[in-house]
Amino acid sequence: PLFILQATNGLVQIACTKTLHIYGGDLYVGVMTILNSVRELLSLPINGLSNGALPVLGFNYGAKKYRRVMATYYRILVYALIVGAAETACFWLFPDALLRLFGSGADGYRVFALRFMHVFMLLVAIAGIPPASMHVMTAVGRAKRGILISLSKQFALTALLLCLPLFFGIDGVLYAGPVADILAAAASFLVLRPEFRVMRELAETEGRPA
Repeated sequence: PLFILQATNGLVQIACTKTLHIYGGDLYVGVMTILNSVRELLSLPINGLSNGALPVLGFNYGAKKYRRVMATYYRILVYALIVGAAETACFWLFPDALLRLFGSGADGYRVFALRFMHVFMLLVAIAGIPPASMHVMTAVGRAKRGILISLSKQFALTALLLCLPLFFGIDGVLYAGPVADILAAAASFLVLRPEFRVMRELAETEGRPA
């Protein structure tokens, strides 16, 4: 799942770059590239938490400690939401400081960069839900479900990037970000729900004699 996630990230970047070039030009492509780099940098703690939790999840699942598996997942979600909220706060409170890391830019650079941060990355706080859910499914041996989660946002974002600009122009590119975050988070919970229902039922038998 992680390999597929990284591979499809490239396809999403191609679609985003092509769409921005058509509807906005080179300036918008440059802004998107810069701010995606900022977002990747700020999201490193979430990726570290998710990757670091893999052995914890796997060992406890193998030991049939299902309560620990679910508790670890919920803890990762809380941490991811906190990091995501802090990331969103940085976009709103210190936009100029983030932009200055990459220079002053051409005319119109700051205007579009602010819109990109405030709209495309509006719901970045919930962006940690899909990777955390994907790692849970991978750790418990449900690779196919993990792949489904890893692809949910990529497919949603690619489809939205190709469709929304036809109706909303450059704004369609910006709206694609938060809508894809919502769809990916919903897909993660839908995929996890039956698995966690089973684990919850099994957890009720923990400690009982065989």
